[in-house]
Amino acid sequence: PEVPVETRVSSVFDWMLLPRQLFRASLLFSSRTRMTANVGRVSTISQLDRTPENIGPGCEFVWLDEVGSTQDEAKSRAPLAEDTLVRGIAARYQTNGRGTHGRDWLGAPGNLFLTVSLPITRVPVTLTLLPLKVGIEVARAVEGLLDEAPKQPDSPCGKVTLKWPNDVLLDDKKLAGVLIEGDGTYLHVGIGINVGAAPDIPDDGPQRGRPSAWLADCGVDASQGLVQGLGKAITVALGSWVAPGKETCGPTQEAALISEWSRRVDWSTELTLRDEPGTRFLPVRLEPDGQLRVRDLNGLERLLLAEYLF
Repeated sequence: PEVPVETRVSSVFDWMLLPRQLFRASLLFSSRTRMTANVGRVSTISQLDRTPENIGPGCEFVWLDEVGSTQDEAKSRAPLAEDTLVRGIAARYQTNGRGTHGRDWLGAPGNLFLTVSLPITRVPVTLTLLPLKVGIEVARAVEGLLDEAPKQPDSPCGKVTLKWPNDVLLDDKKLAGVLIEGDGTYLHVGIGINVGAAPDIPDDGPQRGRPSAWLADCGVDASQGLVQGLGKAITVALGSWVAPGKETCGPTQEAALISEWSRRVDWSTELTLRDEPGTRFLPVRLEPDGQLRVRDLNGLERLLLAEYLF
């Protein structure tokens, strides 16, 4: 019952094509293909709704009324045309979203359900840094909406931060998360943002997690037009990032990405490992390959690869 948070590569990923760095950071490899019976479920949607819209150089966007999973819909539509850099697929409602470790992702109409498909060969940084870049772009888009929203004197909102590896927090509550899956040619970046509603997250049990936030609570308009615009803005931002002519991957570009991500983190916030209840850490720093160095309350440090923190 929460937005997806974990970068995950399914067994259909042709992992032999990936650089070795991919195996060293926050990617959790599943031993089975995670496709659902809802692939193709959008067949009841009109053909007009399924027609891609050109929203910028090399950027396509598709808005659906209802879909089982935007991730599965994106996979069913591959490949992209030769002149298309990215394709964003968003829906008014998603009936079978998924989160980490097989958890369900429950959402309501009024939130953003988005998948952006990127060709693996066009990602200009080490792939383990991709979740960090996506988190930055989501945070930027959210900050723009909050800046334009009417101020709420009785309910002040506005502090947007990032939590490793790709959660976006609003006033320390979870606003958005990312799930990345691959098929050997494309990386399908699933993004969930609570715009008009927030799910109830239990504080114990296997579904436990951080309390959720939503943008409408801060005065942001939760109309369908705004949700569509938010999906388009993120799609275009990622399309611009992978556009031809950008500098190739290198230490300078990756250091800049890590630096910006690090500036957006509250390093004083204690975090808990979901799989180790009662174990609390303070984040220390981000490593060059995207791993997170943490320190427990006894002063011992360790590196995290794909663990879920809340």
